[in-house]
Amino acid sequence: MSIQQPVVAVNNIHKPIDYGDVLNPDSIPVSGDSSNAIMRRDDGLYASGSPFIPSAFWDIGHTDEPNNANGIDEGDYWRYDFSKGNGGDIPGLQFDNGYLVFPPGQFVILMFGLLNTSASGQFRASFFDRSWGYPGPYQFAVQTYLQLPVQDNGRQLYGFTLCGKSEGGFGTCGLGYDKTSDEGAHVNGTLTILKIQ
Repeated sequence: MSIQQPVVAVNNIHKPIDYGDVLNPDSIPVSGDSSNAIMRRDDGLYASGSPFIPSAFWDIGHTDEPNNANGIDEGDYWRYDFSKGNGGDIPGLQFDNGYLVFPPGQFVILMFGLLNTSASGQFRASFFDRSWGYPGPYQFAVQTYLQLPVQDNGRQLYGFTLCGKSEGGFGTCGLGYDKTSDEGAHVNGTLTILKIQ
């Protein structure tokens, strides 16, 4: 592959740019979209090395959460109240009764949690769309399932992750986790949401 010289129109005649000449930056259209990392400068176009990715994060198990920092009691599971313990900013992201209401776009969900329980059996945690309910079908939720062993050593810590992308965008979503057989499970951790498109 050879390096080609740019061609410009001068007096309605196309010709290669002379060595040492530069294009007027104002002659090159640049999108005004807020996520665009290319900027027009006096000496040319500039691409930032670190484009801004809108993000938001939550402290799971925050002391402002109801029910001893477990969240909202939904019967057989706890639901995190997203209006508590949060930071960052994703334009258009809103709260509705502890749920998140997403603006249009594509998002990545990242969570690391520590489960503290003396229970055994299956444990579920899910970032789910409210229209499908908890835990939601796997196609429309970001889920983890753990099989907790039978134990007689009292409470144990188990680490788990949630990681996934919305294929068609998210709607109104919640984060829930099972109360477990001892109804004493407690989760601490961090949840981060990145807007990637």
